Amino acid sequence: MFRIHEEQMASLGARSRARFVSMMAGYIDENFAYSVDTTTREELEGWVSAAVATAERHDVTTEPETAQLVLLLLVLGADADRSTPWVADVLGDRDLAAVGKVRKLARLAREQAVEGIEDVLVVKEVCEE
Repeated sequence: MFRIHEEQMASLGARSRARFVSMMAGYIDENFAYSVDTTTREELEGWVSAAVATAERHDVTTEPETAQLVLLLLVLGADADRSTPWVADVLGDRDLAAVGKVRKLARLAREQAVEGIEDVLVVKEVCEE
């Protein structure tokens, strides 16, 4: 019988995470260069990695929602989960699934007239709200 050991799963997870971070950094660099024009690729990947860690801390672990949250943090600020009460409230809400958190953050950011919010909304369900 074939069995995947815990160390192998961790390795697969780390590689998958690294691939995602690299992909998101490339996407941001290509589509939001004006936001990261003074940032090296290494710094950008570090920022994306920290944003992904923020998503994971708040149980946003599906790839589309994590990608959308990373982009939201690009305009809300990397520390928005600690510095902005309404962001902290949404991300800390254990009754919301990942997609609900992202949708609610997008809706509230629109209500707060956050500059640049429409530029970073890419998940179809979020854009349609």
